[in-house]
Amino acid sequence: MSKTCLPNAGCRSLRELAAGLNSRSIKTPRGSKWYAASVWNLLSRLDRLETSR
Repeated sequence: MSKTCLPNAGCRSLRELAAGLNSRSIKTPRGSKWYAASVWNLLSRLDRLETSR
């Protein structure tokens, strides 16, 4: 598995997803790099938003 993957490219872990975002120079909302925990936080927020609709 590539360390620079995104979900539609077969990414299977939060760490791989963070590496994929960082390799594409996509910054977090605060302008820093992605970590597995920051990906988890984002996905959790999106899930809560989706379930509240």
